[in-house]
Amino acid sequence: MRELGLVLDIDDGSRLQQLNEPMRPEDLVTILGNFIDNAFDACLSDRSLHTEDKKVSISITDFGEEIIIEVEDNGCGLPEQFKHRALLQRGVSSKPGQHRGVGLYLVNQLITQYKGQLIMEDQDKKGTRMTAYIPKILTKGRINVK
Repeated sequence: MRELGLVLDIDDGSRLQQLNEPMRPEDLVTILGNFIDNAFDACLSDRSLHTEDKKVSISITDFGEEIIIEVEDNGCGLPEQFKHRALLQRGVSSKPGQHRGVGLYLVNQLITQYKGQLIMEDQDKKGTRMTAYIPKILTKGRINVK
């Protein structure tokens, strides 16, 4: 991050206890990693930001009944044409080039698999907040299955 000229801020209150079955640690890493990669790209592509102002903030908590993963950046924000969850479709990307549009698609698949929720928010036209809410206990409908 430092070499790229980005500031990474990890919330001091972040915590994550041992995961319950059937959540796999590598799935959590996939979700967090994709959020961070996209945040880095958004900051680096925003030429209006000075190098020292490019910031990515991370928070992970497991208080209550959910794991909450939040990554926020102050980069270019969500392009207008992608604000209606189009980025969650396979092959759709805001970035140029081939072989794009897989990351958020996979993230959404994982979050859905764990009966969670993904929220993508523009931050006052300057940056994006990606939040995943993943129940610690898988549910059927709205009833917890233990």
